[in-house]
Amino acid sequence: TYQIIFKMKSGFKKLLAYSTPNPKSLNTAFFIDTSHLTIDQYPVDFKFSEPEIRCHLKGGRETSAFLAATEFDLTNIHNDVLNRTKELQFYQKLIQTYPTSLYLLQKIFESKALLKKYELQDLVSLFDKNVIESKLGKLVTNYIGKKVDYPIFDNFALNTPEGKRLNTIDTTSKVNMLVFWASWCGPCRKEIPGLKKIDSAFREKGVKLTSISIDEDKENWLKALEQEKMGWTQLYADTYDRAKIKNQFEITSIPMVVFIDNNRKLIKRYIGIDSNSYAEYSKVIAEIIK
Repeated sequence: TYQIIFKMKSGFKKLLAYSTPNPKSLNTAFFIDTSHLTIDQYPVDFKFSEPEIRCHLKGGRETSAFLAATEFDLTNIHNDVLNRTKELQFYQKLIQTYPTSLYLLQKIFESKALLKKYELQDLVSLFDKNVIESKLGKLVTNYIGKKVDYPIFDNFALNTPEGKRLNTIDTTSKVNMLVFWASWCGPCRKEIPGLKKIDSAFREKGVKLTSISIDEDKENWLKALEQEKMGWTQLYADTYDRAKIKNQFEITSIPMVVFIDNNRKLIKRYIGIDSNSYAEYSKVIAEIIK
């Protein structure tokens, strides 16, 4: 995406921002593609303190797809059948409206770990032939061909705060809950109080909670552990381990929570956090250990 920054006579720099009809907001990012794009400034006086110059932006198929996709992020897709079906239908209609959009294909690829193989196939099949045959399209197609919905994971050993090596998956527990996070990740830190409740409620019922940091700076991780005081297993992926972990668990963003059984097989995974995360995690665990 692109942004336009104006340098005022005063020396101050301001972003060019445009209004979006749905949802109503201001945006500063847009795409430049082969379709016609016009930018018209609002004939309105603005306060000196405002950080942006506002305008109307018209045209641009990729920008239109980008704005339409903000109504729903695939990384927030639900697991229950009713909501999941509605959300997939929304994206199907979106692709049918913008079948040449590489942006939409990229968003699907970023959410690939959360989608079943047949769901990916159904979505990708709606794109224009040229998009499917693009470099990104071939990457997505190749991924779908190899995808396993419920993989069995290798049991990597990672570093503990004390410098020892410990396996990521406890095969003696009924269920492993792996939480991928980093000290710099605001939503990750926000999720910790809920994780403390999970650990307290299910530790004695066969649930092994393990937090795995992908911090680049180990000292930042250790400092965060002191601050947060999490009483469950804490592991750190160094530079070498981080690449293996990201590849195996398909980490595209954090926080990410992965539920695994005692045979190292994937049960469910979640990316991000919302107001229902604690209830959703508790529900998943209760279904497994009942």
